[in-house]
Amino acid sequence: MFVKELEITLENGMKISGELDLPERQGQWKTIILFHGSGPSDRHATVESMGGIVSRNFDLLSEGFVKARYAVFRYDKRENYDIEIIIRDAREVTRFVSGLSEVEGILFYGWSEGVRVCTTLVSDFPNAQALILQSGIAEGWSSYFSYILRELTVEKLKELDNNSDSILEISDFLNCIPDSTSISFSLYLLILGTDKEGNMKFNEELDPEGKGRFSIIDNWIPLADEIVADPTTLIRFAENAPGETWAGILDDIKKIQLPILVLHGLNDGWISPVEAVQIAKAARNNADIILFKGLGHSLSKVSSPLKDEGGTIEDEVIVRVVEWLKKNVE
Repeated sequence: MFVKELEITLENGMKISGELDLPERQGQWKTIILFHGSGPSDRHATVESMGGIVSRNFDLLSEGFVKARYAVFRYDKRENYDIEIIIRDAREVTRFVSGLSEVEGILFYGWSEGVRVCTTLVSDFPNAQALILQSGIAEGWSSYFSYILRELTVEKLKELDNNSDSILEISDFLNCIPDSTSISFSLYLLILGTDKEGNMKFNEELDPEGKGRFSIIDNWIPLADEIVADPTTLIRFAENAPGETWAGILDDIKKIQLPILVLHGLNDGWISPVEAVQIAKAARNNADIILFKGLGHSLSKVSSPLKDEGGTIEDEVIVRVVEWLKKNVE
């Protein structure tokens, strides 16, 4: 692999650093641009948990694609949660990459939030040749939160309910340890807090009288339903809550006339595999879909959606993507 370090100056004067990974120093190459998931991220797509590095999957994707004789561009994403800014940065990055002398044509690879970015951008670039969409949301924030809050969190709460009476008490949570799953997102943002003495307590919206107990049916499900109906209400709990009522990518998908590969793990703990099916259906004859048994949001091995922390992508995934590229893009 030959690495060319590059710096992109945005319209506002800010700079983004990235790299072009090449099979050889000379020549023109079909170039895959990698687009990150949500939140701050570097060119490696580094995922950390409990102070340690869990995965750097863009390194593995790049290595696999370069070995298969594709160039790869990846960059350090700015620390920003505003989707319009993220998309604008991605557009400028793509425009820059498209103009490089080493680039013959571009392919979009989006992971999670990157799926939304890709499908928004692709119509702006006539030299785009294909899209690879991994673990994306089809129908917007409501379907996203419905999966996490109404399905996975309810499953976890029932698992924690020691006497199976649908009433949760503080003692049911004493052995919970924070991790990088969507369940921790729910538990430590929406359910658990601490009092002035540092003792565990429940969120006041679930336990308004401070009795140290709440009902899955009477307290949790109404709160979850409120957020599903209007995800912007999550701002009460999270500074980086969605500031929009986003309906998803299906309208954009229907307009795309390029080969599309949809990838999703059946044990994804953040986005339901049903979303992948919806994306593939919207693309009609343009799409192929691969659903991986036993893999999670990062297409890494995971035993259950409740334990999906974003591990190392499986080699099988890269092999299957390369096979698809050779068949549909060459």
